Amino acid sequence: VCSSDLADNAIDVVFEANLDTVIQWCSPSVVDVLGWQPEQIVGMSAPELVHPEDLPDVIQMAMEITQHAQRVRSPSCRMLMADGRYKALQLRGRPALDGDDNVVGHIISMQDASDRDAALRALSVLTEGNRVLARARTEDGLLREMCDCVAEAGGYTLAWYARRVHGALTSLAAGGRAADQVGDLVHRSEEHTSEL
Repeated sequence: VCSSDLADNAIDVVFEANLDTVIQWCSPSVVDVLGWQPEQIVGMSAPELVHPEDLPDVIQMAMEITQHAQRVRSPSCRMLMADGRYKALQLRGRPALDGDDNVVGHIISMQDASDRDAALRALSVLTEGNRVLARARTEDGLLREMCDCVAEAGGYTLAWYARRVHGALTSLAAGGRAADQVGDLVHRSEEHTSEL
């Protein structure tokens, strides 16, 4: 049984799951946020919707709700969309109680965190990028450290740069950083027939 605050017109996605994590009810807003129909979500195990890397945090959240019968907020986590992609959502949870105030499940609301996460990522890159600018001693060092900054502070998969070699208009040198691999991805000169 869903409480009155689980309105069908909720802006957040709200669902209720039992203690076995099986979803019993889901708000219609799931269509707009994740692309699922409510009837597709009902009967699923809630962890099936959570990105595997984020699952430990969500399990911890559920345990805290069950053990302490209190409201809990989680860091943002990635939830599976109907098209197979993941979307960052902020989760808030509270216990679902029976008439004797026993915890019988979890009521979870999810709010789109994509814009907030993008802003935090940009702020992190900007902050660390300012530190890189302040300590850079050479142009090559600056470019390499900026790539490291974008990959580490921003969490981007790839960061790279390209520049002219020794002032020539027809040769390029490129370098960068991919995921956890440090160093040059490409470091070569290529001759072009036209000026860059």
